[in-house]
Amino acid sequence: MAGEVHAAGSSISDSRLRQVSEATAIRGRFLRIIVSSILTKATGTYNITGQERIDYIDLIRAVKKATGAKSSYSASPYSLFWALLKITAQFDKNPAFTVGQLKALITPDVFEVIDWPGIFNVRATPLQ
Repeated sequence: MAGEVHAAGSSISDSRLRQVSEATAIRGRFLRIIVSSILTKATGTYNITGQERIDYIDLIRAVKKATGAKSSYSASPYSLFWALLKITAQFDKNPAFTVGQLKALITPDVFEVIDWPGIFNVRATPLQ
């Protein structure tokens, strides 16, 4: 079939092949950072993070778009969601999502962004 690669009885669609290719490129870039560190004899600690700041909901939207997921999501008031999780925990001793996870989810994670592409001479991969 057009748009698919077949190997050993399996098939990979063009979109999945692109996803794997992009993931490999990202790992390749990280490997290039390590190689650059060795060759330049870099010392110290570096925060290798994305060069873009992004909110969690925007990350979820990007993942949904990239994977073609058909799932939906909706905004709900924090207090309502918290209360529903507490009620669920009374009946389910192993809930899929907890109040503690909700708290961690809304706590902003702000990571230092440094010019590691310039330091290591490696192109950053944009999120989208």
